[in-house]
Amino acid sequence: MSIPCTPAVATNQFKHWYAEFEYTFSTILGNNCTKEYATYLAGVRTNGPTDTYQGANPTNQLAEPVVNCILSYTSEFIKSAMASAQVLLGLTPTMLAVLGPSTEETSVLFVVGRRPLLALCLAAGCPAVFPMRSFDNSDSVRILKEREGRLHPPTLKGAREFTVMVVQYALTIMAVFNIAAVSKELGVQVTCNFAPHLTYLVLLWAFLILIIHSSGAITLMFRVRLAAEGESNGTYGWIWAQFTPSSKRGLVRIRMIPENYYFTFFSWFTAILTICHVIYGTLVFSSMLFISVRDSLMVIARYMASVMCCRIILMYELASLRSSFNLAAAESSESEMRERFQKSTEARSATTNVGQKGTARRPGMITW
Repeated sequence: MSIPCTPAVATNQFKHWYAEFEYTFSTILGNNCTKEYATYLAGVRTNGPTDTYQGANPTNQLAEPVVNCILSYTSEFIKSAMASAQVLLGLTPTMLAVLGPSTEETSVLFVVGRRPLLALCLAAGCPAVFPMRSFDNSDSVRILKEREGRLHPPTLKGAREFTVMVVQYALTIMAVFNIAAVSKELGVQVTCNFAPHLTYLVLLWAFLILIIHSSGAITLMFRVRLAAEGESNGTYGWIWAQFTPSSKRGLVRIRMIPENYYFTFFSWFTAILTICHVIYGTLVFSSMLFISVRDSLMVIARYMASVMCCRIILMYELASLRSSFNLAAAESSESEMRERFQKSTEARSATTNVGQKGTARRPGMITW
């Protein structure tokens, strides 16, 4: 005898489908799987036995019968198309990681640029992070160093700078909402064969990225000390800095501090999190059912649009920050050269004075 349990499961699946197979799956659900679907909509789990031979267990006992019923009435051609889509979607986390920013890039904007709000928003708009090797943080700010032939950002003044900043935040927010929307759609319009009853797996993958980028920022905090000229501390100064373009910031002077165990731990921890995130994303996307190749291409295109938009904004901000950093470095080098020249001049003057005193005529000395 089965005893009903408290209805505490989501029942928002199998109501909407992606366009190409929408008619097929909705027809099967309405004509052949009405009993299983009605049990699912009731949302009441039981303590009775489950059909483990069909893949059911106490957690997915409502969604699994619906999935099995739909698949049993689906043609082999559509099943093969879904398998091809699984292969394509399984590569999506890796492809997005290649296009997306690394934790080094976002952490530089977070820590050196002092714009954590924009850095986290850009990270949320890029659901994958470029992986890096463990303990490979010998030069944490190398992306700010100048190289020959590098393209410099245009110089903007007045209203143009403000307009660019507004456009940046607007595009970033749109990218984040796009990531959230497409991830939510995937959660309710497809099912993952290893957990057909869970609808939040894709959303979890998309926004776990914030933990990874935050860990990267903490890593850089243990390695860098900086002082930006013309900036005030406190809450008001922090808020003002979030809406100040990097090109308007003061000169950025960085002092590298020796590595410590905290830096080494968080560097390793960030690298491990990155790999785990790619594995988790591959697991989720490669197990998706009820989506075609054509629809999966549209999903990937939406993810890529957000990633590329946020990456372009991040590269622009880093380019502006690089200009301030290199200008400060050039001034520091010039000051050091001036100081060395002054010291060498003083040393030569002192040597000349000593020589003159040594050759001066002493009292009682006979001169010819």
